[in-house]
Amino acid sequence: MRWGLKLLLGQQKILKDAIDKLVMARVSADYRDIIATVRGALDPIHNNRDRFRDLIIRAIKNLGIVKSETTPDAVDIASEEIAASIVNNLAIANKFHDKTKFVGPNVALYNFSSRMSVAHTTTLRMKLPYIPHPERRDAEYALYMAIIYFNHLIRLLRDLELKT
Repeated sequence: MRWGLKLLLGQQKILKDAIDKLVMARVSADYRDIIATVRGALDPIHNNRDRFRDLIIRAIKNLGIVKSETTPDAVDIASEEIAASIVNNLAIANKFHDKTKFVGPNVALYNFSSRMSVAHTTTLRMKLPYIPHPERRDAEYALYMAIIYFNHLIRLLRDLELKT
C-alpha cells in the first residue's frame, strides 16, 4: 500500500508541474506537451494496474464501501467490479463473470493522451499517419481528468492506510 501511495504522490507532482505549463501554453505544441505529460504520469498505473486494482479491492472491502447483509460473495464480486471500473486493462475475468468488460478512466485517459500527444502518430486499425494538433480544451480535459483520477486514488489509499 505504501508503495502505491508514494508512487501516486510522485505522479501528482508531475501533474502539478503540468498546471504551471498550462498557464503559459499558447500553441498546439505546448498543449501536446501537456497531454504527453499526462500520459507519462499514467504510465506507472498502466504498468502496475493489477497491483493497483488489488489495492483498490482491499480498500473497498476494508473501508466498507460495499456491504451485503444477505450474500457474502456480493462484497467480493462488487469490490472486484468496482475496482475494475477504476483501474483495468479493458477486461476483468473472475470466477463469476468471465465476459464482463469495464473501461475505466485510466484506459480512456491513457488512450486519449496517447493519441493526442506524440506517442501515437498512426491510427490503430489501418496504421494511417496523422499529426495531432490539440487545443487548450484538449489539454485541460486530459490534465483535469488526470488530477481528479489521481486525487481519488490517493484519498482512497490514504483512508485505507489510516484504517489498517
